[in-house]
Amino acid sequence: MDLNADMLDVTFDPPTPVLTHCNANVLNYIDSTFNSIIAALEAKPHEKVEVKLKRITSLDTSPQNDTQGFTTFVSRARVKSREMKYCWPGSTAEEAWRFTCLLCILSEIRAAIQSGMTITKRDIYYRQPELFKKQDTVDRYIDDIAYTCGVTRRDLRVTASPKGLIHGLPYIAGVQSVPSPDDLHKISSTSISSLRWILVVEKEASFRTFVENEFHDCRSFGPGLLVTGKGYPDLSTREFIRHILDTVPIPIPIFGLFDGDPDGLDIYRCYRSNSKNMIQESACNLPEMQWLGVDIAESLDDVGVLDKCLTLTERDRTKARGMLARAVAGGPREARTRAMLQTMLMLGKKMEIQALDASADGFGMCQWVEEKMRMST
Repeated sequence: MDLNADMLDVTFDPPTPVLTHCNANVLNYIDSTFNSIIAALEAKPHEKVEVKLKRITSLDTSPQNDTQGFTTFVSRARVKSREMKYCWPGSTAEEAWRFTCLLCILSEIRAAIQSGMTITKRDIYYRQPELFKKQDTVDRYIDDIAYTCGVTRRDLRVTASPKGLIHGLPYIAGVQSVPSPDDLHKISSTSISSLRWILVVEKEASFRTFVENEFHDCRSFGPGLLVTGKGYPDLSTREFIRHILDTVPIPIPIFGLFDGDPDGLDIYRCYRSNSKNMIQESACNLPEMQWLGVDIAESLDDVGVLDKCLTLTERDRTKARGMLARAVAGGPREARTRAMLQTMLMLGKKMEIQALDASADGFGMCQWVEEKMRMST
């Protein structure tokens, strides 16, 4: 007898996702929050209900000098935070809006954890853009919820949309977007065993120059991996690099190429030691990253290069002074970061990566980087 669909009365339930301890803690927090709100409204419907989150305001840091003389700020156990209160009904329309945003985001996180699916912060925003008004609203709440629960964004099943690009993975041809955190397990030690180095480039334009010159297949050092975070790195890019370094069979060096300006130094810091808003993500830090450049002080004798330098803007000066003030408060004056910032302020100049390149095809920049890598290994 032949079987057909009408003869089968079988319901297939989707597999129940496996929850980690952190996933369970987040669900407990969300459920207890919703239950408390419902109970309070039922008991006293005309009184105000309140939800509290913690928001990081600053870190208690102290300086350390790394092997290159750069000052890095390592967070101590003490994190300064303040309590954020969200009330319903709100005393103002603003209060009511903030409360509504929080509950909507908590609902999205709960659904993501229960389904076992990872969503992006942009997914959350575009489901109700009229409510959230701007992406920063979602970003801020996500960070606060993660810190309040003592977990990472991954434990919330929320991630940023990957913006980084990579070139040189042995089993992928051409330029690709950084894999999502959920796909990192597919990268095995065997699949990347041929890699011998990683170069992180601040700007996409410079990254494309290295790609066009096939720099990933460097004769001097063997095959390598090119990465760009397109400026300040997102979490997915940092997670990917951290996974490669932890998975590759033998230790390999990682180099960073950034503009010689306050933002370039700050981006370098973000790769190595993160920011105060992402202290929960410290497992993705890349303290082994080596600075290749660019340093305006190394080009003081090259008039051709100095002619290509740009004038510091007032914003650059303000940022540089702020970074110097934090370094002074923390300690050693011999740190290379301070020397670079002081040189920029003294000359009133900043240096972009492109200033290294005298050739139209970008080959000069590739030669310069190859020589710097040789000197650093």
